[in-house]
This record gives sequence, C-alpha cells and structure tokens, in this order.
Amino acid sequence: MNLNIQFMIDTIPIVLKALPLTVFISVASMIIGGLLGLIIGLIRYYRIPVLNQIFKIYISLIRGFPLVIQLYIAYFCIPYYVNMYSMSVGGESLIKNIPPLFYAVLAFSINTSAYVSETFRSSLEAIDQGQHEACKSVGMTEFQAMTRIMIPQAMATATPNLVNLFVGNIKGSTLAYMISVHEMMGVAVAEANKAYRYIEVYIITAVIYWALCFVLEQAFKKLEIRQNRYKVRT
Repeated sequence: MNLNIQFMIDTIPIVLKALPLTVFISVASMIIGGLLGLIIGLIRYYRIPVLNQIFKIYISLIRGFPLVIQLYIAYFCIPYYVNMYSMSVGGESLIKNIPPLFYAVLAFSINTSAYVSETFRSSLEAIDQGQHEACKSVGMTEFQAMTRIMIPQAMATATPNLVNLFVGNIKGSTLAYMISVHEMMGVAVAEANKAYRYIEVYIITAVIYWALCFVLEQAFKKLEIRQNRYKVRT
C-alpha cells in the first residue's frame, strides 16, 4: 500500500493540537508522583515502623501491575465504589462531573510515585553517612540536614533516572486514550479510524513522540552537565 504523503502532512497539525494535553498529563503526574514519591522515599529511608512495611508492599504492587490495569482500576473501580458509598449514605453521586483526565493523572501519578520513591531512597542511601553525622556535629537539625545537604545531593544523583521516568511518562500517556482522554494518541486513533489511514497516522504520531522525547532528552542533558559540575566542585 502506498503512503499518502499529503495526508500525513495534513495530519501533523491535527495531532499537535493535543500536544498540550499530553504534556499536561506527563508534567502533572511527574509533579504529583514526584512529591508523593519523595515522601514515601523518606519513610523508606528512615525505616519508619509499620509505614515502611506498608509502602514496601505498595511499591511492589504498583511496580508489578501493568500500567493499563492501574488506569482501568482508577477509571472504573474507584468511581464505582465511591458511587456505592455515596448512595448508601443517601447522598448524590460524587463523581459524575469528574472528567476522565482526572483519573488518567491519578493513575499515572500513583505509578510514578512508586518508581520515584525507590529512586530517592537509593540516592539518599548512596550519600556518605559521614555527611549526615557532620551536619549534626555542627548543630543542624534533622530537617536542616535533609533540606540543605542530603536532598540536594540526592536530587543530583537521581536526575538521570528521573529524566528517564519523565520521558517514559510521555510515552506512557498514550494509554490515556483508552479511557476517553483525547491526548495525541487519542486524536491519532480517531483520525485513523475516520480516514482508514492507520499506517500514515501512526507513523506521523510516532515521529512526533520521538521528536518530543528527543528535545527533552537534549534539554535535560544540559541540566545533567550543570549538576555534574556542581558535584565536581563539592
């Protein structure tokens, strides 16, 4: 089958219209998942009783379940049980006006938090314990030691893994169309179904995702270079 080049060119702006939504899903899930992952990572680092065991199981489950299943659980199961509860207490539906985008960000954020937490924990544990003891010897509180010394160094160490995770989130956001979120993949699938030009649409969509990931990787490489200079000075 011959490729329709003109159709491919015409499809580019249509798919790119959904680029902001794709970026929003990826950035929002990275921020929310990153903050949650940092908290979980600190709990795991300090080995807080009970919570450490709970989050150890949480991380194992989230990392072990396919992302698409987590997406379906967020979109189908959570609203169902929330509705059941609200009806049992005689209230109105609490989720009828919540858009699918919310559940997509929720699922991606939870998935991201599991990976970020282990990245932060391992980065903190890689820091020489003597630095922690030195902070205490000069009168720093535990909070000051963490925020001023430990976490900045852990962030520098964790950056490559976090960048890879963010790029993975962008590619993983393609699953959001399965719950009716019209990000780039959702728009591409709709265009392919409408025109019956699947190969052309998917090739163009793949190239757009590749270009987006390539630009981000190059930008983050410069950040890594700056951080490596920081580590050399310290």
